[in-house]
Amino acid sequence: MNRRLFAVIALSAFVSGACPSDTPPAGVGAAATKAVGTGGLVIQNPTSARPYYHDFGNVLFGERLRHTFVFENTEGRTLVIRDMLPSCGCTMPRAGYIGPDGVRVEGSIERGREVLAVPAGAKVEIDVAIDTTLVETPNIDKLSQVRVRTDSDANPYFTLELHLKVIKAFRAVPARLDLGLTPQSTGKSARTDVSTCVKGDGSKIKAISAVEGTFTAELQESTKLGETFWILIATAPEGLPIGPQRGSVTLTTTNADGSGDGAPFTVPILAQISPDVIVSPGVLQLTNVEPAKGAVLHAELLALVPGAKLKVLGARLEGDASEDLELVVTPVGPDDDGRAQRHQIEFRSKPGLKAAHFRGTAVFETDDPRMPRISVPYAGSVR
Repeated sequence: MNRRLFAVIALSAFVSGACPSDTPPAGVGAAATKAVGTGGLVIQNPTSARPYYHDFGNVLFGERLRHTFVFENTEGRTLVIRDMLPSCGCTMPRAGYIGPDGVRVEGSIERGREVLAVPAGAKVEIDVAIDTTLVETPNIDKLSQVRVRTDSDANPYFTLELHLKVIKAFRAVPARLDLGLTPQSTGKSARTDVSTCVKGDGSKIKAISAVEGTFTAELQESTKLGETFWILIATAPEGLPIGPQRGSVTLTTTNADGSGDGAPFTVPILAQISPDVIVSPGVLQLTNVEPAKGAVLHAELLALVPGAKLKVLGARLEGDASEDLELVVTPVGPDDDGRAQRHQIEFRSKPGLKAAHFRGTAVFETDDPRMPRISVPYAGSVR
C-alpha cells in the first residue's frame, strides 16, 4: 500500500474514534444532562421569579415574621435534609411534612443531627421565622438566608433568601436600663436617653403605657442641639427579694409626621438585687496551689449603698486548713475612724499547706448594724 494513502486512512480512523457521537452510550453522562432543580426538593409555592426568594418588604421593629416554603420530594426515594443553616441569629428554620395518616412529622432542630427524612412524593414545609427584635441594624435592607443541604443526587444544595427592612423609629442609649447590683435596703435607678433613629424624623414619644416587673418609671422630654429626645428613668424600689429582677417599659409613639399612633417602643430593665454589703467574688477560691510557695487571691468587700461606709472589726476562717490560710483586710481611703466604702481582701495560703482539698466559710465582722456579719464560702486545692 502507498505510504501516503496508509497515513491518510490511519489519521481518519483516529479522528473518527476520538470524537463523541451524537448519542452517548447508555448510562454515560446521564447525571450531567439532568437540570438543577428538576430533582430533589422542588418548590411548589414560589412568590417571585426567584423561586427560593421571598420579600417581606418594610416591617416594623418588634414584628415576628414567618414564611413557609413548600417543596415536593421528586427524588424517587426517601430524601434526607441533612442540615439547615441560617445566616444570623434572628432567623430560625423548621421543617416538617404531613404523613399518610394525617399526622405531622416534625424535623429536628438539634445541632449536629440530621433534620428530616422526607418520603418520596411527600410535600415538606420549610418554615422560616424571623424575630425583628434580633436584627442588629434596623432601617437598612437585610437579606436573611438559610442554606439547605440534602442527600439529593440532583440538587443537594440550595439557599432560601428572605428580604426585609426593619423600620425602627427610636433608639435608646444605652439600649436597656441595667441597674446592675442594687442594694436591697435603698433600691436604685438607671437612665437611658431615647431619640429618633433618623435625623429629621418627626416621630415622637407620647407617654409611658406600661411598666412590667417590680419597677417604676418616669419620662421627661428634653432638647439638645435642636433635636428632641426623651429621658427615661427606671427605679427598683427598696425591699425587693434578693436575686435577679427583669422587666420593661413600653412607650407610646406617634407616626413619622408627629401625629397619630406609631409602633410602641419597649426598653428592657434588668437589676440584680443584692445585700447592702457584698464580697466580690462571691467565692474565695485558690486552685492548684504550690505548697512550697503558697498563693493569694485578691477580692473586695463593698458597701453598695451610695455614700455608705463601714469598718471591718475582724475576719476569720471557719473550716478546712484554716490554720494554714489567712485573711488580710485593708480599707481603701478610710476616714479618721477607719471606715470605708471599699475594703481590699487578700485570701492567702501559707507555705507548707498540706490539705489536698479544702473548703469552709470566710466570716467578716463589721460595725454596720444592718449587716454585722458577712459570710462567703472559700475553697481550694493543692497541686
